[in-house]
Amino acid sequence: MPLPLIPSSDAILTGRAVRASTWSDIGNVANYVLGAGSVLIPHHLLPSSLSTSIDIYRYRAKTRAVGVEREWFFTFDDVVGGAEGTYTIAVPAGGPAQTIIVPPGVRHVARITETVGAPASADTELTFSIAYPSGSGSKRIGVSCHEVPRATISQAEGAVDISALRPRGRIYTTAIAPVVARAADYEIGRRTALFQWAVPATRAGATITTFARASTSGTFASVLDLGVPILARARYRGETTRSLTARFYGWVSSASTLECRVTTSHSASTSSTVTTTSTAPTWLTAVTFTVDCEDLATIDGLQSSIFDFVTFQFRRSAGAGTVYIAGVSCWED
Repeated sequence: MPLPLIPSSDAILTGRAVRASTWSDIGNVANYVLGAGSVLIPHHLLPSSLSTSIDIYRYRAKTRAVGVEREWFFTFDDVVGGAEGTYTIAVPAGGPAQTIIVPPGVRHVARITETVGAPASADTELTFSIAYPSGSGSKRIGVSCHEVPRATISQAEGAVDISALRPRGRIYTTAIAPVVARAADYEIGRRTALFQWAVPATRAGATITTFARASTSGTFASVLDLGVPILARARYRGETTRSLTARFYGWVSSASTLECRVTTSHSASTSSTVTTTSTAPTWLTAVTFTVDCEDLATIDGLQSSIFDFVTFQFRRSAGAGTVYIAGVSCWED
């Protein structure tokens, strides 16, 4: 896999040993955690009904500025011993398509690398498209995505210059600053994607409702069949909850209003609501809510030995049409 070109004078290794008692080794630790990749889409299954036309899946995650490449993994399981299948996948959607041939009767994993043109620490949309032009439709397909760990990082990106931290030598404030910055960096260890769910909202460029969750009720209903067990990280002593962010991908059929919110079971949190009247699929404004974080004094990390179940809810709050949801994403900001 090709790595991004960085001038040799500014190419700082991220994978050096991290056990010792000098500033230089602390710098190695800082470079290691800065270069480590983050999970953006935990593995989940796609709907079983594919099309010869192009289906697009959309997710959101809090990406990192050092994430210059992403690796997508597509897992194909032949559940009934069908024939060879041919798939066309593009990452991101609209990008160059790749043809994946899946043999019959086996599990097949396809890996596709995406180069990020302008990486940033931001709420970012992640997309891919898939079509099934020929073969058996009996495959169960899963998808996941993560940032590729960096072998080298430049000082401009926050890396520590180890040569400026020689043992028994003078250490200047400018040399220590990146070490301190990494210790205080909220992004280190941040859970960039705690939950992802997506189904196609468009097929061959046209909006479809085949897979979306739909409602005409004015009462809040869960997007998913069950609540999602989510456990946030604890960063400070005595913390019991942490704030998370969620976004919904939805639309309405006619003059109606889609309203969404998030609730939790154990921490008893309810987010503010967000709405849209768009008749085209769109990402609603982000909402924040609190959820239990890890209890480091217990074996399972749970508060009161129970998971905090998160429920993503939607309803039609106005109008006479139908409201739809085709995606939910949740992360730690």
